[in-house]
Amino acid sequence: MAKRQSQLVLPKRRSCFRPQSVALRIYCNGETEKLYFEGLRAELRLQSVVVIKSSEYNRRSLVDKVKRLLREDDYVLDEQHEVWLLFDVDALPDGRQTTDIEYQTDEAVNKCRRLGYTPVVSNDAFELWLFLHFEYCDSHLHRWQLQEKVKEKIPGYDKALPVYDNHLKGEPVEKAIKNATTLCGKYDDDQPFSQRKPYTNAHELVLRMRSLAAERAL
Repeated sequence: MAKRQSQLVLPKRRSCFRPQSVALRIYCNGETEKLYFEGLRAELRLQSVVVIKSSEYNRRSLVDKVKRLLREDDYVLDEQHEVWLLFDVDALPDGRQTTDIEYQTDEAVNKCRRLGYTPVVSNDAFELWLFLHFEYCDSHLHRWQLQEKVKEKIPGYDKALPVYDNHLKGEPVEKAIKNATTLCGKYDDDQPFSQRKPYTNAHELVLRMRSLAAERAL
């Protein structure tokens, strides 16, 4: 009697095709911003996102440097490549915002938009975004006042402290998104960013990164 040949059942091959991940570059000139978004990137496991700290403090110089770096890297903006720039308005130590500071801010925002970059502006400083993780704030505070507010919530706060991982991720981020959305809703779209006091649209970058993580999971 002939032996029955065993049938080898091969597993179904999974398609190796995946939609191309969007490459997103985040440029900033502050250590606090870099650590925050690196923490978020690691949490979301977004390998296509890169956070780059620049030594350029001046807002206009930052935009110009990013333009040069992208040209050197042959990084072309399209549906699969995005660039986001973060910068503060940063008033003078006595809290004043000079005409030059305001002009630099608005010029940098306009130049970002002309080049296809997305600006993330905090007025007066990025610490406003951190504080919104705990409380809503619609009072215009100088950066040193914001830093003191953050220290009340995060004892030992320092710009070199990775606060996202240790203090902010989870429910506080949801609160910050809600607070920042409410704050941004106070201003008209055509109002210059330098005149939006206080202001931060950092939540837009957080939401964008989350959407990339969701698309990758599909």
